[in-house]
Amino acid sequence: MAFGKFCQGLQRSARPLQRIILFSVHTCSTRFSWFVCCPLLAGSCLLLLLVIKNIHNQVNQMKSLQLNVESLKKKLLEAKTEYSLLKAEKHAPMEREHAKAQEEIVSLKDLVSALRTKMENLQLESLEKDKVVKTAEANARALQKQSEGFLLEYDRLLEDNENLRSQLACIDRRISHSPSKKYA
Repeated sequence: MAFGKFCQGLQRSARPLQRIILFSVHTCSTRFSWFVCCPLLAGSCLLLLLVIKNIHNQVNQMKSLQLNVESLKKKLLEAKTEYSLLKAEKHAPMEREHAKAQEEIVSLKDLVSALRTKMENLQLESLEKDKVVKTAEANARALQKQSEGFLLEYDRLLEDNENLRSQLACIDRRISHSPSKKYA
């Protein structure tokens, strides 16, 4: 009889210790999930930030390229008008002016052809930048979907964790109230 009372006293004094252990296990798993998810979320955010920064830089480069194309078009028009003026002056009676005009025409033709090739190159670069921007946007959308998937998986794991904890608590309560332990 005295031994049974002694065992019951031990069980009562062990219950607060069990609660402390369960609380520390709960906080440890919460801390662990926090330490796992926080860097994952931060890394995803940093990756998205880098992608957005890259897209922003490429858009700015594309704008500057478009401005360059417009200025080159203006120069091309000016060169064409100068070319037409020099062509009109070509019929002048003096031979010096004729030779000088021929040299200017040749140089302007070279300039026009150089400007045309440069304009074509800039248009090709602009198209390439557009493709890069589109792929970067697609990557950003894919990363956003992936991060949403990670968040859903995290929520599911938290729910599973809560269910397992409640089951463990029920089992713990059943074991503590079982008659076989009282008579042992």
